[in-house]
Amino acid sequence: MDIQLTITNLSAFLLSLAFSFYPSLADWFDEKTKDQKQLIMIGLLFVATLLIYGASFLGIGHVFGLPDLQFNTENILQAIMAFVQAIVINAGTYKTTNYIAQRVGESRRGLG
Repeated sequence: MDIQLTITNLSAFLLSLAFSFYPSLADWFDEKTKDQKQLIMIGLLFVATLLIYGASFLGIGHVFGLPDLQFNTENILQAIMAFVQAIVINAGTYKTTNYIAQRVGESRRGLG
């Protein structure tokens, strides 16, 4: 597994946690419709993937500790697969952590 894929997957996981547990962000996100939530997440994941792989393609990845990649079909497909994998990780993590966050919120309201 390459470092770009690992960082892309980690960003998907951390975005999901942030939108589930960071109070003001979670409240803002919960007000959105299901379609809006999906578009926001996909957009953020696209930007993250573009930044991570784009830096490597442009030859400035080494500044961030990433190896530089040649801009060829194989590496472009790798970036696309990383993006798709990030969407799956993000959706699964959000579904799980959002359920937990709602239960924690219910138990806190019950104590007050």
